[in-house]
Formats: sequence, C-alpha cells, structure tokens
Amino acid sequence: MSRAKPIATFVTRNNELVGVYPGFLGGNTLIKAKSIGNGAIELTHKCMCCNVYYHQCPIIQSIIWYYSVYLKQGISGFNWVQKKVVLNLEWEQIPIPALDEGAV
Repeated sequence: MSRAKPIATFVTRNNELVGVYPGFLGGNTLIKAKSIGNGAIELTHKCMCCNVYYHQCPIIQSIIWYYSVYLKQGISGFNWVQKKVVLNLEWEQIPIPALDEGAV
C-alpha cells in the first residue's frame, strides 16, 4: 500500500501524535491524532485535499496507520476536526513510528 510519509513526527504531553508532511502546494502541513476512547481517534488537520476527498486524503490515511503503529493497537474509527495545526516547541520529536522487525 502506498501512503504519504511524514518527514517528522512529534508527541505532545497528552500522548498525541503529530505528523509533519510535505504540503501539496509546497511548504509543510501538520496533522494531529489523539485517542478519544474505544479505539477511536480524533484527527485535527486542514488541507485542500481533505475538503475534496475527506477520509481518502492520503495524509489522513497515513496518520491513521502511523498512529496505530505508535499505539500498537488497531483504530476503529475517527472524527475529523478541520483546524490548522501549528508546531509547538514543547512537543518532543520522536523517530517516525515503524513496525517492529518481523511484524506482519
């Protein structure tokens, strides 16, 4: 499966994962994922692609996958908050989440 790849990832104090992605029109775009219980997550992100394709936006699909790898659990669904995410200097940069060697 081809998915958008973040160029950096950060974790907030509340264990939210923030992905920094190349923007479709240049620059970078950020998306934040946080758990809201029962395997569901809330995504905060604003881009033109989301306005047109909603859940088919490659950045949304990507952060869902990376957040599930980060949490080491499946994601049952998501809510989308259409709001710009701004980088915060208090966030801790982490390596981009990856599946453990040998994991399916």
